[in-house]
Amino acid sequence: MIPLIAARTARPTDDLDVALAAAMANTAVRLATELWAASSDTTSPADMVDTCLSRLATHPLL
Repeated sequence: MIPLIAARTARPTDDLDVALAAAMANTAVRLATELWAASSDTTSPADMVDTCLSRLATHPLL
């Protein structure tokens, strides 16, 4: 994930912001996969990832 984000943002792979963005994205994908698998509604996995990313981005502890 780090090389992808670094390439898209034109930042070096050792940039702290790139690493943080990659960690948030990885966490969101993991959470979304678990939530989607456990849910009984028709939310798509992509929508679940979007929801998790937005909640992570605005979480008061981060």
